[in-house]
Amino acid sequence: SIQGSLKEMETDTQFYVSQDPLEAMHMGQYFGSCLSLSKNHGGINGWASVVQVMDANKNVIYAKSPDGKYLGRNRTALTDNGVLCTRFYQNGNLYLGDAWIDYLCQFSDHTTQDVMIPTMFTQSAMSSKLEEMTKTERVTKEQRTMHIEPAYFNAFYGDGIPALKLPDGRIQITTEVYAIKPN
Repeated sequence: SIQGSLKEMETDTQFYVSQDPLEAMHMGQYFGSCLSLSKNHGGINGWASVVQVMDANKNVIYAKSPDGKYLGRNRTALTDNGVLCTRFYQNGNLYLGDAWIDYLCQFSDHTTQDVMIPTMFTQSAMSSKLEEMTKTERVTKEQRTMHIEPAYFNAFYGDGIPALKLPDGRIQITTEVYAIKPN
């Protein structure tokens, strides 16, 4: 777990890749996003939650409080260039940017893959820390082209990342990213 500050209190936050398909499928419910399976939360893209869970090359990372509250989430996709993050979602006012970076560095080490965070999804404080890290060999900032080979489905809902569907079924993405390198 990683420490964070919730208003004036200290709280532990646990980051993990969901292994429970039902929990993962509710990624939109927990954050009231368009990926909700319920129309009560504006779930216009609820289908993408099912695709995300069914595809072996995609997963959902959650940040959770000790009392079981969902504080943050990110969806990832395995590409031929590393692991691609999508938009970060959060409940409450807890700043999780630094904790996300710390977790994603550990995730990169564990998977031995670059973890790519599109610059369009980094908040100013998160960008500042990542920019500082570019002075080391751990993080680079670059334009990358990557491909996603869907395991079962050729749909990719990337929160606005420009994507091109190729004739062979792969998805091509070209975007500026912060790439966290594994140690």
